[in-house]
Amino acid sequence: MRVVRAVGNIFIVLGLTLLLFVVYEEVGTSIITNHRQTVLAEVFDPQIGIPAEQASGGPKPPTTKAPPNYSGPQPLFRLTIPRLGSGWSRIVVQGITLYALAYGPGHYPQTPLPGEKGTVAMACHRTGWGSPCININQMQPGDLIYIDTTKGRYTYRVTALPRQVEKTDGWVLNGDPNSKDPYKLAITTCTPPHTSLHRLVIWADQITPAPGQPPPPVPK
Repeated sequence: MRVVRAVGNIFIVLGLTLLLFVVYEEVGTSIITNHRQTVLAEVFDPQIGIPAEQASGGPKPPTTKAPPNYSGPQPLFRLTIPRLGSGWSRIVVQGITLYALAYGPGHYPQTPLPGEKGTVAMACHRTGWGSPCININQMQPGDLIYIDTTKGRYTYRVTALPRQVEKTDGWVLNGDPNSKDPYKLAITTCTPPHTSLHRLVIWADQITPAPGQPPPPVPK
């Protein structure tokens, strides 16, 4: 009887440990990333002329503390995807390591930046760490994607339905193979949700500014 009770207690402990791990993965990591996105907004948004209170959706409470010193990955631009929900907007950082993606979507360092010829490529968590791309499978051809930089706003139009590919399919970072647009965008994430078995990719083409033209200012 003691052996049975001991085994039962072990399974209870294992079950609680697994539950706590799941809660941390879904809730704890999201709290961390959402806080980091708030800090990133305070660091980056003033550079593109967006007041911090506007980016966060409302006025911030008064504080006497100085802005936090930021030492994380470099913030590059603000990514806005209306299809993913009202107000869906994230600061994208440089790098696709687990460390970088814990701050938000990450830019593949080997790919161009917005406004440069080629494909701007990003990676984005599907679940955990804010789950920014949980609904990316709902993207439709024609959906618009906005990238706001210190130079201005770049607008992209989705060219195809989300496509499942394999982890080793690095060619997807070249953009939609059926598109001849010299300025493209690719966003990758894990699929199915809660796994990393495969990758899901979204492709889009830049529709503004026209090649050789300066980007329009970031809307206030």
